This record gives sequence, C-alpha cells and structure tokens, in this order.
Amino acid sequence: MTRIAVIGGTGYAGRHIISAAASQGHVVTSFSRSEPLEPVDGAEYRTADVTNSEVAAAIAEEFDVIVSALAPRGDMVGRVRPATAELASAAAAHGTRLGVIGGAGSLLAYDGGPKVIDTDGFPDAIKPEASEAGDVLDDLRASDESLDWFFISP
Repeated sequence: MTRIAVIGGTGYAGRHIISAAASQGHVVTSFSRSEPLEPVDGAEYRTADVTNSEVAAAIAEEFDVIVSALAPRGDMVGRVRPATAELASAAAAHGTRLGVIGGAGSLLAYDGGPKVIDTDGFPDAIKPEASEAGDVLDDLRASDESLDWFFISP
C-alpha cells in the first residue's frame, strides 16, 4: 500500500484525509505540532515542526505521498508558504508526490474573471489565509516539472 504523510493531520481537513486513507488500507502517518484529541485507528501520529527543512527532507524520503493540510492562520500566517516550498523541494528531490489542501480564494470566480478573494463580499478576516494559499498555488504552478503535485480547493 501507499505510504502517505499528512502534514497538519490533527486539523479538520487532515483528520478526514487520514481517516479516508486509513480506511482504504494505506499506511498513514500524521505530522503535526500536537497530539490528536481523537486518533484515527490505523494511523500513526508524530509531532514535528515541518517548517524545518531537515524534517521536510526526511518526510519526503520516507513517504510516497505528502498531503499538506496546513492552514495559514494564527501563528502559521506567513509560515505555510515557505514550509510548503521546503516540502516541494524535498518531494521533487525524492520523487514524492505532493498534495496541498488550499482554499477557494485562489480560484477564479468565473472563466476569465477575478480570483474569488478579489470579489466583493469576500471576508476581510480570512484574506491573509486565502492570499497565502493562493501564493502557494502560484509557487506550485511555477515549480519545476520534476515535482508531481496537486492542489485541492475545498
């Protein structure tokens, strides 16, 4: 089975990804700064600081797929983009697939239109988070072709 690392596995999206992957028999390991309140059966949990380039490299070397569910909010504002860049660099070097859970703010409101974040009514309170997620998507789009990546905008 596929070895999957979920970065931010104790959060909302990460927990659901871990649950789905474990139920399919994949080997799933969560990396987060804290222990889960309700661990998912069949998943391993490790505490780690994935903003550290050595940690990112070790994860990319050990796993087949990395899914980053890091949210650029709270003390992670401004830290998710560089952390994702480190993961992307390590993933490309090791042939590891990288998935990122982003947000709708980075999508176009309609074909040829503005990004959702730039439309009237987009909440100011979440603009910093949406902006950083959009920057992550832009970085992935500009990455070297050796990086196998996907970006999901729930």
